Amino acid sequence: MRTTLQTWNPWHELDQLSHQFEQLFGRQWPASGKQNRMKFGAVNVLKGDSGVLVQMAVPGFEADDLDISLTHNSLTVKASRETEGAETDNVSRQERYGRQFSKTISLPVDVNPTSCDATYSKGVLTLKLELPAEQQPQKIEVKAL
Repeated sequence: MRTTLQTWNPWHELDQLSHQFEQLFGRQWPASGKQNRMKFGAVNVLKGDSGVLVQMAVPGFEADDLDISLTHNSLTVKASRETEGAETDNVSRQERYGRQFSKTISLPVDVNPTSCDATYSKGVLTLKLELPAEQQPQKIEVKAL
C-alpha cells in the first residue's frame, strides 16, 4: 500500500471561493484583500546608469488625484477620487464609485528625492528618478605616459 503526503493549505478553500466569486461577478471577492493589488499597482521599475524609471498603472484617475512621496529608497503613490453624480436618492443604478488606493515600493537603489520628473498619461504614471551625483557613473580619463 502506497501513501502520498500532501502539504495542507488552510486557505485553499477560501482561494477557490474567491476565484468562483470573481468568475461569477467579474470582480474580486471583497474579503480576499486583493482589490488594490490586482487592479492597481502593476509596476515596472527599470534601473539605468543615471537613474530609475518607474511606470505604474493607475487607471481611472486624473493627475490631480495623485499624491506621490519619495525618499531615498522608497516611493509611495496614493490616489483618491470621489463619486461623480447626483444625490444617492435619485440614482437608480450605480456601478461607478469613488475609490482610493495606496502603494509603496522599495527602489533598487537610493535616488535623489529632490530630482524627480513625474508624468501621467492614459492611466500610466511615469517617474524618472535621478541617482545622487556620487552614485552616477563618472568618466575617468586615461592619460598616456
